[in-house]
Amino acid sequence: MSSARQSKPVKHSMDTPQSSKEAETFAWIRPEALKIIEQPKGSTAKAQSSINKAYDVRKKTKPKEAPASHLVEASAASAARPPKAEFKLTTRDNKLWTAKVSPTFLTAVCEVIGQEIIRLCSPKHTHKTRFANLNGKLGVISEKIVGYSPIEENFRLPQNGVARRTFLHGLGMTTLLSAVLNETDLKLEHIDKTTGEKIDGDYLFSFVQYKKFLEGAEINEAEISALPYRIRGNPHQWLDQIQGEQIGSAKHLIFKGLNADPDLRSGVNEAALRLLLVQDEQWKALISSHIVYPETVCLLFEGLKNQLTQLKEAMLKNESFKSFVRSPKAEEIKSHHLMHLRDFKIIKKLALINIENYGDLKTVVNRSFDHLKRLAPMSSSDASFKEKSIKMTR
Repeated sequence: MSSARQSKPVKHSMDTPQSSKEAETFAWIRPEALKIIEQPKGSTAKAQSSINKAYDVRKKTKPKEAPASHLVEASAASAARPPKAEFKLTTRDNKLWTAKVSPTFLTAVCEVIGQEIIRLCSPKHTHKTRFANLNGKLGVISEKIVGYSPIEENFRLPQNGVARRTFLHGLGMTTLLSAVLNETDLKLEHIDKTTGEKIDGDYLFSFVQYKKFLEGAEINEAEISALPYRIRGNPHQWLDQIQGEQIGSAKHLIFKGLNADPDLRSGVNEAALRLLLVQDEQWKALISSHIVYPETVCLLFEGLKNQLTQLKEAMLKNESFKSFVRSPKAEEIKSHHLMHLRDFKIIKKLALINIENYGDLKTVVNRSFDHLKRLAPMSSSDASFKEKSIKMTR
């Protein structure tokens, strides 16, 4: 385990909003980050019934005493989490969303911030995730993906062509981001079978929500090389490899032997590079633009920074990434990422960065990129290839 993971977890020194009254809980969310859904369009009665049912279950099963730490004991948290009561709604901008009541404030925060981090670092992941006041109950709404089609039980990976490359690249990005953000409920049905894009995220930042997942959040080179599967991480659910914390038979795995596939590796490498090029200022802006509770902002930021520190160390030991970061493709992705950061809107018209500061950001990102290249020495195979190329051009 890395030295970064050995530090004691941050603890709240006061009662967290998850133990507060509902009205007080909403006070910890910035008003502009909260969508108020009083009467969802469509089957309003059914939607209201879903809200009430989920809320009643939550109240009945909530632990009598909240732990002093922000890290909820897994057994208590599992009992407190009601079955998901999802329903569809259409907002005033005529976009279709999926809504659900959140069992705790912290669960809602982890899902919204986690999914928005994925949207920031995976440009094809365009659907937004927002806090919602669902008739007085705290919930999360997620923008529906147009054409989304989940992986089914009889899924067969495309054998070749653009479809295969697109899916594996997307799966590589999704699994890298999920591992870094400690997603512990990555189900096959939460993955789009065309793009590899994920939905649902109430188990993101699981090491923040549950003690049992703290150790499994560790990121190292072996875990990176094993993606899309895991080695020693302890998720509750991970694709078709782990179900209910039980590891299935390796011979039946859909993605067996694809960890070295160049298309999947390109997705893993791209997601890692995009994460590592985001600066602290942008991470803080993304988190604090949603919530005002200072200790929760600090908790998520410090937890994320800890993960990124381990990610950087792991990627600089990974031969695939070291070769990638020195390539023209990495330069291209860096340039695209800069434009994506420039244009990214956190909430409504609130930009991630002030356009007047874009020049400074560009300088800092370029410096970070050059630093990664310097720390990723050319491998012997790359050097041999380059020497042969020079000879051929003479």
